[in-house]
Amino acid sequence: MSSWRDTESRAPGVGLGAELRKLRERAGLTAREAGELLNVNAARISSIEGGRFGVRPDA
Repeated sequence: MSSWRDTESRAPGVGLGAELRKLRERAGLTAREAGELLNVNAARISSIEGGRFGVRPDA
């Protein structure tokens, strides 16, 4: 049985994560390097790219 996190909050982030990975790789950056530029660690970049951690625009 899927939880709401699996179906509603994860699905939109998967496309964003794939786009982030594509752009990061196109720029020749590792997850660590991208994280340094964005002030987050490589694990956070990986989680976003994998759709396990959502992001929201700043208010």
